[in-house]
Amino acid sequence: MERKMVAGLLLSLLLAILVLAYLLLEPGRIQAAAEQIRERAVTHGRDLFRANCTACHGPEGEGTPGLAPPLNAQGFLEVAGDRVIHDLIANGKAGTAMPAWAEDNGGPLREVDIAALVAFIRSWQPTAPEIPSQTTGGSPARGSRLYAATCVVCHGPNGEGNIGPALNSPQFLESRNDQYIRSVITEGVLSKGMPTWGVVLTADQITDLVAFIRGWQAAATPALPAKPLIDVAAVFAANCQVCHGANGQGGFGPALARPELLDTLTDAAITATITDGRPGTPMRSWQDALSAEEIAALVELLRGWQRAAAARTDTAAALSSAAAIFAARCAACHGPGGSGGFATDLRRPEYLAATTAEELAAVIATGRPGTAMPAWQGRLSPEEIAALVAYLRGGE
Repeated sequence: MERKMVAGLLLSLLLAILVLAYLLLEPGRIQAAAEQIRERAVTHGRDLFRANCTACHGPEGEGTPGLAPPLNAQGFLEVAGDRVIHDLIANGKAGTAMPAWAEDNGGPLREVDIAALVAFIRSWQPTAPEIPSQTTGGSPARGSRLYAATCVVCHGPNGEGNIGPALNSPQFLESRNDQYIRSVITEGVLSKGMPTWGVVLTADQITDLVAFIRGWQAAATPALPAKPLIDVAAVFAANCQVCHGANGQGGFGPALARPELLDTLTDAAITATITDGRPGTPMRSWQDALSAEEIAALVELLRGWQRAAAARTDTAAALSSAAAIFAARCAACHGPGGSGGFATDLRRPEYLAATTAEELAAVIATGRPGTAMPAWQGRLSPEEIAALVAYLRGGE
């Protein structure tokens, strides 16, 4: 009887040792197996990338200027999560050369293939380079003139900031790439008073502005006009403000920041009025007090007000349309105004801070596979999707 008890104790002890060994060794075995699976996925993804992606994104994911962005870059991999990369591959990107690769969207890749591509692209992250922002094309000289006419009132003549934030600062320029600057100019930040300039300026003009702003990051702004940028806000404040108001809203003299006035006047007519004055009125001739360049800068300042008013009008119309679209298409899941319901609260500051405008547009366009969020691409135009993004981000 005693021997049986001893044998039982020994057997129990042995079993305990085996269980303990299993518990100690199993996580390592599972981790090793997971690593093998990941390595096989990375290898398969590498083969798929070489066969399907290098023509646009380059053999090492370095990208092709003007065609496809770099993928092997810290700036991209730190911002884009695996789900974002998966959705971009599966569904493509509307308005670009990036097609949809998923079988469900008419492409050649299975879900396991897309997962392998994501694993391969993610494998670059530990050694991915910090690719400095490069502006494709763009003239800093043209950008300086646009900046003087459009941006200087809010951001200051040298980007030092005024009612808008400083742009000519290491903190801003080192932490924001060209795509971010382009996106803010194009889409605006409505809650902070930044208009949606994409409805007023052409893509080439925005490229010129980005080139000019990026030039501040160098020791000297490259390719600027020979003459220094005129502080047109200071010129207006010193000579015009007393009659026409600080922002052209009018006072003793008529309001100048009125689209209904500026739409009827040519640049030549405005120049003549400033140069020669208006006989029989308090408007004097400024020919002896202002240089031709300062008068030209004042004309551009007025045109900037005209463009800003047009941008605000177009933005208000786009937001009104977007609100109606959201109420009809999105509120059933996301709640009135995006405040949450069956689906994500789109007004949460944490969500808006973690999601770029581009990512939000991609989610609206392509949906979220495996969830109730459908793809709206084809049912909503690119302009309607952009308006929805502005509508949601305007609530920040």
